[in-house]
Amino acid sequence: MKNKKLLIGVIACIVIIGAAYFIVQNYFSGYAKKSVDVAFAKASQFADIDYSNVNYSLLTSEIDVHDVKIHHLDTQYTTYIDTIVVTDIDKEKEIPSHMSFKLNGIHFDKDTLDKNIVNSIEELGYSFPIKTDFEFSYKYNEKEKNLVIETIRFGSPDIGTIESSLHVGNIDLNNAFQLIFTYPQLLMYSGDIRYIDHSLFNRTIKAKAKRQNVSEEDVKKQILQKLDQDLQQENLSPFTKDILTKFKNFVNNPSKIEISLSTKNPVPLGRLLRSQEMLELGQTLQ
Repeated sequence: MKNKKLLIGVIACIVIIGAAYFIVQNYFSGYAKKSVDVAFAKASQFADIDYSNVNYSLLTSEIDVHDVKIHHLDTQYTTYIDTIVVTDIDKEKEIPSHMSFKLNGIHFDKDTLDKNIVNSIEELGYSFPIKTDFEFSYKYNEKEKNLVIETIRFGSPDIGTIESSLHVGNIDLNNAFQLIFTYPQLLMYSGDIRYIDHSLFNRTIKAKAKRQNVSEEDVKKQILQKLDQDLQQENLSPFTKDILTKFKNFVNNPSKIEISLSTKNPVPLGRLLRSQEMLELGQTLQ
């Protein structure tokens, strides 16, 4: 009898805790919805934004916004996003000192895209709608004007993914508009960029081979010959040589390519962009 009463008591506690959880969950979901409405209202000059619902998770503190439609007023096009997931955000400052979010299932109406883009995509054998994902995470120290982009990732699991991280100094996010004119003064500490291929490279080779009426191996040989010619140039910097070698390895085994940049001391971005190494790289990749 005592065991039965104890079991009933445990079940009752579980029910009460569960009910309390959902009450609090719904409360915070309502609060999250108000925050989302305010954020979207700030963009009303440029776009009309609609969504189906907002969820807030007490366990993870994530805010999920579902079935987002962004109707751009200037172009009359619509961007669709299956889910916006805000995993972390500084709610105290107008310019958040830290933020992390994901945009899952970004896609567009086929009829609104440029016909040349549509034709190129279909030539590669992809079908619409093509959905891509975007992820962004950063930390910003306003006092030191220091920005660390921990993750910026964009891609599709069926096509390929490009991701990067970056550490920049002497940046004032409170005057973001001025960055158009002052970006050469930004200090570059380190950065890297990676491309992970899922099918894009091989499909591009296949499409080019079909246009040229040659084999896929012939197309790869053309690319490798051009890279070998560039690698044989005199006075080639170690930086450029390393990148060209990585591209050559990627052509032979198209899986992932990674380029890293780091300096002993921070370098102004303007100086970096004027450097001979960057000029060499730009000429090679044209």
